[in-house]
Amino acid sequence: MRFLMCRSIAAAVRQAPPPLPFRTLLFCAALFFSLLRPAPPGFAADGDTDAALRRIRTLTSSINTLRCSFTQTTAVPMFTEPVVSEGRLFFKKPDSLLWEYTAPYPQGLVFSGGKGFRWEDDKNRRKPFTTSGDPVAGLIASQMSAWIRFDRDLIESRYVIRADDREALTFELTPKSAELRSVLVSLRITFADNGAARSVLLRERAGGSTLVRLHDMVVNGLLEDREFR
Repeated sequence: MRFLMCRSIAAAVRQAPPPLPFRTLLFCAALFFSLLRPAPPGFAADGDTDAALRRIRTLTSSINTLRCSFTQTTAVPMFTEPVVSEGRLFFKKPDSLLWEYTAPYPQGLVFSGGKGFRWEDDKNRRKPFTTSGDPVAGLIASQMSAWIRFDRDLIESRYVIRADDREALTFELTPKSAELRSVLVSLRITFADNGAARSVLLRERAGGSTLVRLHDMVVNGLLEDREFR
């Protein structure tokens, strides 16, 4: 039921151009809801994939802070042109996250220690939330943190992961459950040499796609706690 609710929210977002940048966040929330269900029997990664995953896990474990900009290109079947959004992403261990769209529609969320704020249009008019009072916003933040940390156990519980032998540090993730496959075709993640994700491509069953490219990355630089307040 909760998973279907998130799918309905994501479908509603597709119908209105201004909130489109949040499709990635809503989609991540839907993925997180699916993670709450018991996983079916998994598949062991092959030798090459396992070695690549262990390398990524080693690299990501050394990331304490991450600051970058991103460009998101969202293709929706009902639109003739993709929607291109710009923004910035801050992350600080263990769970501090800022995901902010700066153009063309300013909106975002900031999260740390079980509470945070989200806003649309005007950052000065942001609304507070907690993981208990607003579970969708909390799950979005938790899911984003899990992907940044590349929590292998969590991710492998729901996806078959295959290393792409044509491109270094690139993985194709295919959903295991029929329920998730009804929404998502695949995720394709490419990592930089420092262990930070460089791009994420989500292919949806309905024909849409979202590509997020991260750039201007600063790993383990100074990131003050006030950035997440």
